[in-house]
Order: sequence, then structure tokens, then C-alpha cells
Amino acid sequence: MKLFNESASNVKEILKKENVKRADYIISGIPFSHFDKKLRNKILRATKGILNTDGKFFAYQCSWILKKYLDRNFDSVKLGFEPLNIPPLFIFEAVK
Repeated sequence: MKLFNESASNVKEILKKENVKRADYIISGIPFSHFDKKLRNKILRATKGILNTDGKFFAYQCSWILKKYLDRNFDSVKLGFEPLNIPPLFIFEAVK
């Protein structure tokens, strides 16, 4: 496993450095509610851009605010909820 201390909006460049062109899945716990709208959309566009056809982006969040941004950037979005987690989490599945 490797960790990168970079903005998630640079995901394409990060993967390029690792000789990876596309991803099947991306899992994120980034607190999108702390970012402004422009950065949220930039990260989501970059994420969608590196996914394979039918690739999936999974995000777990304490807020459902991400849903409308996912709806704008992805073809299909499902929302789940895990009440037993502390804190409870919304779980998003977005398909390219």
C-alpha cells in the first residue's frame, strides 16, 4: 500500500506516476462537506475521469450533501445508510 500526500483532485497525475491508467473502483472517506463546491466538483470529475467503463466510486460520509454532486457527475448513484457505525454513515455508490 502507498500513501500520497496530495489533493484528491490530482488523482490522474498520481496514478500516472504509478503507471496506472484506469481504476475499477475508488473508495473515499474524504470529508466533502468541508470543501467548497468548486473543489467537490473538481475531485469528482477527476475521479470519474480515471474510472474504467462501469467503474465505481464508493464514498462514506457523515452527511448526505455529496449526493447532489454525485448525481451531477455520475450516471448512476445509490445511497445507503449504516446506522450502527459511530458516527452513522451515508454510503454512496456512483457508477461511471
